[in-house]
Amino acid sequence: MKNRAFNNIILASASPRRKFLLEKAGICFRVEVSGADELENGTLPPEKTAMFNALSKARAVAVKFPDEIVLGADTVVVLDGRIFGKPKSAEDAADILRQLSAKTHKVITAIALVIAKSGKETATYEESLVKFKELSDDTIRKYMSLVNVMDKAGAYGIQEHADMIIDKIDGNIDNVMGLPCSLVMSELERFKEGLL
Repeated sequence: MKNRAFNNIILASASPRRKFLLEKAGICFRVEVSGADELENGTLPPEKTAMFNALSKARAVAVKFPDEIVLGADTVVVLDGRIFGKPKSAEDAADILRQLSAKTHKVITAIALVIAKSGKETATYEESLVKFKELSDDTIRKYMSLVNVMDKAGAYGIQEHADMIIDKIDGNIDNVMGLPCSLVMSELERFKEGLL
């Protein structure tokens, strides 16, 4: 059932996972892909990097639709303070999975809401912990043959063949998938009520 309180939301993302999660939450939205460049490692702490990227994506779309609420999101995988974004090649993807093997890493998804006309905007984030199984090279090869790892931060997705690589998740699974919808809904409520 659609939540009519949230009409005219624009999702500034081409991610099918985010679209699926918003639909599941019953939020009315349409998609307008953002072409904003993403900040990567080194300049800001991981959570600030994710919030910066989420805001950049939302702002890039909001200027075209100034009266509407635009939702931007960005997910980063973090191990020992280092951000693992989308892999740049198959070799890079395999290397990322080797580095995550048998370790616990953070998944941070930032969300941003922007209304360009009023200049109103906010950004926040949620964090989950994911523990990987110990991965052999054979397992990595098999996983990569089954899953398109190239469009996923950290070179993996929990919605596909997670049993091959993931031992445990501590936190919100939607967050690991790329959009913590409970956080989105609470922020939308506060945004619309003028509390942000």
